[in-house]
Amino acid sequence: MRATFLEFPQDPIAWMVDRQYMLGDALLVAPVFDDEDAEYYVPAGAWVNVLTGEDVQGSRFVNETHSFMTLPLLLRQDYGLIIGREGHSVVDRITNKDKGFTVVVGQSNSKDFTITSALRDGSRITCGVKLREGGLTVNITDGYVEGLLWEVLVVGGGVGLDSPRSKIDMGSGKSCNVTF
Repeated sequence: MRATFLEFPQDPIAWMVDRQYMLGDALLVAPVFDDEDAEYYVPAGAWVNVLTGEDVQGSRFVNETHSFMTLPLLLRQDYGLIIGREGHSVVDRITNKDKGFTVVVGQSNSKDFTITSALRDGSRITCGVKLREGGLTVNITDGYVEGLLWEVLVVGGGVGLDSPRSKIDMGSGKSCNVTF
């Protein structure tokens, strides 16, 4: 967790915002402090709201209405997340074969990239994301456990974590192809 300006030091507006932060280099988080209104600054680039799937263009301020149960959570273009699958608790290991994990990537990626998640036991899971015509391929390149459940969720274009999972595919072994 760090101030936005540390990830975007060349952006003078990022130096002035103090009600948001970067969680790693992939997520912009803007907590809701008032009853419903959230105003936050989105640095340059393409972003997607992970929860709603709304695509957001940067270099501007955004005003939204939220409850205390939602918040702006934006995924940066050409980055991804590895999170526990639905039903995970904070004490579950992401490599638990019965629970597994979800790889969350944006639909508007412009290049291949790698996602790494450090686990509590010191191990890692690393996934490579390669763009291809009409979709992408996700490969587990490090930390694969035989029989591990995992899935890929592509967010963007109105599909987010709170949407029907129409753009989701299950990993089979170490690789998963997603078409959209």
